[in-house]
Amino acid sequence: MKTVRALSVFALAAAMLFACTPEANVIPVTGVTISETSRIVAVGDDFDLTATVLPEDASNKKVTWTATPSGVLEVTQGGRVSAKGPGEGSVIVSTADGGFTAVCNVSVKASKVDVESIVLVPAALDLEVGKSAVLKATVLPEDATDKSLRWESTDDNVATVNDYGIVKAVGPGACIVYAISSDGRVRAGCSITSKRESVAVESIILEPASVELEVGESVTVKATVLPEDATDKSLKWECADKGVAAVESSGRVTGRSVGKTTLIVVASNGIVKYCPVVVKKSSSSSSFFATNDYEQTWSQNVDGTYGTGFSTTTNGLFIGYYKHTGTLNPVVPTSSHIRIYKNSVLCIKTVSGKRIKKIVIACVPDAYYCNDMTGLEGNSGATADKSALTITWTGSSSKVVLMANNGQVRMEKLSVETE
Repeated sequence: MKTVRALSVFALAAAMLFACTPEANVIPVTGVTISETSRIVAVGDDFDLTATVLPEDASNKKVTWTATPSGVLEVTQGGRVSAKGPGEGSVIVSTADGGFTAVCNVSVKASKVDVESIVLVPAALDLEVGKSAVLKATVLPEDATDKSLRWESTDDNVATVNDYGIVKAVGPGACIVYAISSDGRVRAGCSITSKRESVAVESIILEPASVELEVGESVTVKATVLPEDATDKSLKWECADKGVAAVESSGRVTGRSVGKTTLIVVASNGIVKYCPVVVKKSSSSSSFFATNDYEQTWSQNVDGTYGTGFSTTTNGLFIGYYKHTGTLNPVVPTSSHIRIYKNSVLCIKTVSGKRIKKIVIACVPDAYYCNDMTGLEGNSGATADKSALTITWTGSSSKVVLMANNGQVRMEKLSVETE
């Protein structure tokens, strides 16, 4: 009797285990999606739809395809859709487990009208890395059967684009984003330039922080723009009083007359740095300013060989301005400068016979040919440093003759340094 009861209990337990185990392993369906939710086609067109049952490891992935109305659309159980007549219809996919559905709405045209062109706005786009913009695409003609588009980028490392034409810059560089018709026959592109986000200039450091120099002497001021990764490091250089000192775009400052001024350095975003400048009298030079005090000397009507007929000055130098060729009156003095016209010469000779080491000619800011004077005499072994507003001649001669070659030189100041 005990043996029978034991067998009965064992059989009942086995039956319960056999009945419960398969149900515990079933993974139910939670939904279904369809490859396209809308489509425009013409009568006679065929296309395929695919269904994705969720989750991916669902136990029962069986689906059923239906199309409505029957006179407009037909669909096979493999998802092959055929357009039978003009009108609006739907293709529906349903899951066997749970009855979940997904729908593709289909518009069937009587005849197919091909896409002829696509217009993209804008046609070019500049973006900072990390920024996005929307491209608007217009498909023509307006009655094209299928206006759907696909989007592509020629370089996803520069910019990406999604199915809605939203472009995102992901790295510096250039690429083209295309809008392409569904049949691939027509496309339009937008040129994308992606740049890193602009970094503004925060400060400027000048070395030296102040400048002290003599008339005719030059000092270069070094500018450091911070931060180091600033996008635009360009600087504008100027002196508050150009009569005291002149500055070049390289930061080279040249003393022009005794006095004080301020060097002003401006960044592209308006950040400003100031540098005090003090110009002292040269310890070994005689300086002459172009004023009417020298009018008689600088307006001599002499025509002939240069280097003769010098006019004596009270500074230990002979200074003369002569016409080398052509008509008379080559030099015209004004209240602020001397105009030395084309083919005129500037003659400088020491009274004592000392050798001239250095000559600095400072021109007015609007000088036409300041850097176009060349040596005619006393030029052996000499060098000329010609900048926008200054001519610096260095050599070793007791007499120097310089000639204006192509046009007038407007001389504002003359500085001569002797041994």
